[in-house]
Amino acid sequence: MIKINNLLTVDHDLSKFLLGDPVSSTLLWYFLLDHPGGEDNGSAVSVKELADKLKFTPRVIQKRIDYLEDNGFILSFTPEFYGGQRLPSIYQINFESEFFIKPPKKSAPKEESPDVDLMIAKFTEINLAIHNEKYAPVTPQQRSKWVKGAEKILTLKPDGHNFSMQTYEEVVVFLAEQMKEHLVNKTAYMMQCRDLGNLVYTHPSQSDCKYINAYRKMTHGNTNTNKENINEQTNRYTEHGISTHDSLWEEV
Repeated sequence: MIKINNLLTVDHDLSKFLLGDPVSSTLLWYFLLDHPGGEDNGSAVSVKELADKLKFTPRVIQKRIDYLEDNGFILSFTPEFYGGQRLPSIYQINFESEFFIKPPKKSAPKEESPDVDLMIAKFTEINLAIHNEKYAPVTPQQRSKWVKGAEKILTLKPDGHNFSMQTYEEVVVFLAEQMKEHLVNKTAYMMQCRDLGNLVYTHPSQSDCKYINAYRKMTHGNTNTNKENINEQTNRYTEHGISTHDSLWEEV
């Protein structure tokens, strides 16, 4: 069950936004009614499907999705290619927004790992160095998503291996090179990831999250060639003046 914080009143900025934009309100109602209620659940639907169901153009729908995310109502997870087809995007209710009443926590919140800030910084710096696109959390809601993603990655064991910062960097470098191939050469079916939080999302049609899938594609797709390429890319990234294997950023 999703509860709306009606104590905000109609004079609150979030209320004014929804009351002043009926299309955004309609879209939010769709996500609310299509949402099971848990923090990790959401709507798997394409922009075209939303446009057909709500009787608006895809352009209008995409713009309102951006509005809802910018105002902190929802979180979106970018689509992935699977079996030659693009999977639909995932839209989740952002329970960090004061517009909603957060579901009760199952356990007490744990302290943030000291590696989290480093992982966020590395994700941003690696993408900037490789394809000159800066991906970083700007709002508190975005940072919350990135922190959750980083903390989840710390618990993952790709091929049975515990977390290592070096492996994390290699996966981020691999994804950044995939993104570069997509941006520069318009190559289809490249793995794309613009935010750290999206790395840990598991699509309903898949058994593993994007981080694990990227790791396996990086290490098993063409083992020797892939490993040599990733090492070369990571070394090239290091040559920009950033150490990729220390616990803190240090000048090389």
